[in-house]
Amino acid sequence: IKLPLDGNPNKTVGVLAHPNKVACLVSSVDGSFIFSCGVFDEVMNIWTARLGAIAAADLKGQGECEPYLSLMGGGKTGGFYKNLVDFFYFAQLRTLGEKMTMSRNLSAKVPLREIPNLMRALGYYPSELEIMRMISEVKYTNFCGSGLLQDDITLGEFVRLYYNHRPLDSHPGDRELLHQYFGEICRLSSKADQDVDRMQWRYFEDLLRRRGEKIGTSEMRSCL
Repeated sequence: IKLPLDGNPNKTVGVLAHPNKVACLVSSVDGSFIFSCGVFDEVMNIWTARLGAIAAADLKGQGECEPYLSLMGGGKTGGFYKNLVDFFYFAQLRTLGEKMTMSRNLSAKVPLREIPNLMRALGYYPSELEIMRMISEVKYTNFCGSGLLQDDITLGEFVRLYYNHRPLDSHPGDRELLHQYFGEICRLSSKADQDVDRMQWRYFEDLLRRRGEKIGTSEMRSCL
């Protein structure tokens, strides 16, 4: 793995060293060799470490978001990336005003406050804590070197941010789990032993306002 850890697939190399668990993994003093010992196969392997191979792969995939495009279905010409670019452009329009009739001077960036909207448009609905962490990650990207905070994000930076924070692919059973959890809330709200599939709105509203990441009045109105 080549530092820094930014999720770039070209900075990692994986090797199947043993058929089962690895008991120990160390490198030589000069970093030219790596020694691995298996738990059950009782074999010690000596690997030649060619660090230049990772550097060459990293250079080959240079570009702000080029390495991450290989993780998308269809790559750069696929529908997902085209939708992502469209959503990013719409976010730019939002920042300048959707009803603006004059010509717009669009930059290649959007404010950090648009990150949650972009994530949700792509089907990822982060919690408030996750949103705070993503915004902080981008805001303090160059703080250690320059001491300056970053207030906006480019398309390439957003692609990297999305693939580093997106959830795993949804499991076919997720919908069934959602129905199960909702049914449990309905049962508790009605204080009944049998299964029910509905609850009174005032009870559900109270849960949204007081439990977990609380929803405020203005946010509740905007959702409804």
